[in-house]
Amino acid sequence: MNEKFPSFDLDPITKEQILDYADASGDHNKIHLDPDFARAAGLPNVIAHGMLSMGLAASALEKWKISPNTLLKFESKFKEKVFPGETLRAEFISETELPTGHKLITWNLLKADGTEVLQARAEIG
Repeated sequence: MNEKFPSFDLDPITKEQILDYADASGDHNKIHLDPDFARAAGLPNVIAHGMLSMGLAASALEKWKISPNTLLKFESKFKEKVFPGETLRAEFISETELPTGHKLITWNLLKADGTEVLQARAEIG
């Protein structure tokens, strides 16, 4: 475990959270909101928005006490769908010193079974 960047669990994803995100983002795609539509599309249930997962990944920076004023770049690679009721865990991977003097922090969001949901990277100045 990294003392500077400890792993932590987020609260379980709720249907209400997904609905709230749909309203805030304007993304009302039925695969996020309608279980029957999601099943007809081949999914077992509605799925959380990828950008919701990305926002949750970004919350790691706050948890790790990284000031938003130092964030120069943030990116993520989506790897797996997230369903209501799932709990995600943020796990630090690495911190690299860049030639510019900035730091590159890399971490994952994982499901409880260890499945990687996304990998995030932030350049901090």
